[in-house]
Amino acid sequence: MQGLGKEQIALGTASDNDVVLVGPGVAPHHARILRRDGQLFYFDQGEGPSLANGAPVAPGQSVPFDLRTLFMLGQVALPVAHPAVVRITSLSGANRRARPGSSRSRR
Repeated sequence: MQGLGKEQIALGTASDNDVVLVGPGVAPHHARILRRDGQLFYFDQGEGPSLANGAPVAPGQSVPFDLRTLFMLGQVALPVAHPAVVRITSLSGANRRARPGSSRSRR
């Protein structure tokens, strides 16, 4: 199962990623979501532009990850309903509230 028990998941266009995203500006190994000290972080791998709620994420920078923040890889929104993302967030015990309009907020 993708994401289950993992400390990180990989995001990008390459087929070896946990979440494969195709679209303008998405790099082969664009970013990762990783668990560190019980918290989740979005890590930009420096291959393409990333945004968190419209603010640039610098290459090599980690920013806190939660389901309320809109993360963009190039021009593609991170799909928070993807099974690998759901698994890593549910295992963290954090991120209980999804951002408005996401599939998890429509319960």
